[in-house]
Amino acid sequence: MDEKEILEALELPKETHVLRTFPFNRLGPRFKAKDKKTFQASVEPHGVRLLATINTITTNIPAYEDEETVYQEIHYFQIKMKDLKNVKQIYRIIAEAMPYPLLIRFITNNEALWIGAIHEKVEKIGLLKMQDLYSSNPEIDEQLYLTSWTFPRSDMYNLKTFYENLLNKIVQIELSKKYEAVTDKKFEINITQLETVKALEKEIAFCIAKAKKETQMNKRIEWQMKANKLKEQKDKYIKGEK
Repeated sequence: MDEKEILEALELPKETHVLRTFPFNRLGPRFKAKDKKTFQASVEPHGVRLLATINTITTNIPAYEDEETVYQEIHYFQIKMKDLKNVKQIYRIIAEAMPYPLLIRFITNNEALWIGAIHEKVEKIGLLKMQDLYSSNPEIDEQLYLTSWTFPRSDMYNLKTFYENLLNKIVQIELSKKYEAVTDKKFEINITQLETVKALEKEIAFCIAKAKKETQMNKRIEWQMKANKLKEQKDKYIKGEK
């Protein structure tokens, strides 16, 4: 999909469309020397494109601010990468040089990955510090994310709820498509569910690895039984069983 097709798929109002290259000299001075080196090594030249800007003027959605967060605008970016290896690091570098929450589509010649994050405002400098990061799953059809993010289906109570709805859809799609889990409407509950499932998967993988390396049969069986028990626990948790 090209940039215009992405905006059409998202059904964003034309007033929000920007579609221009974001000059490096706007960002570069805010980068640390190490971050600047990583950025230039990972991102294609002139590869940062601002796709759209969501704010009160372009959408009539009210801004939001409290002691910890601020949502004056939300920026949609597309960044062309040499590969997707450093996307999370590049997101952090850009997000912490900007005063607005971001939703970034990272692309290579044949891959695409979306990333958004919870941010905390830094009062003294007027920028944001990234907290928890959420990314689309490249194994899941991108169209599912785009459909779930369409503007008419968005929460427009304020820019905070609008943005958190985008992140919630990332989590919900991961839960439903990868794990066939029943998801909740609330963002916080879905996050807890996904984190718990991934933590159980990590424990299961650890137990299986220990079982494979174990030379004593009784201990090998013990590790395998523990892995099986954790698998049952994960399956019940996904199905909503206690």
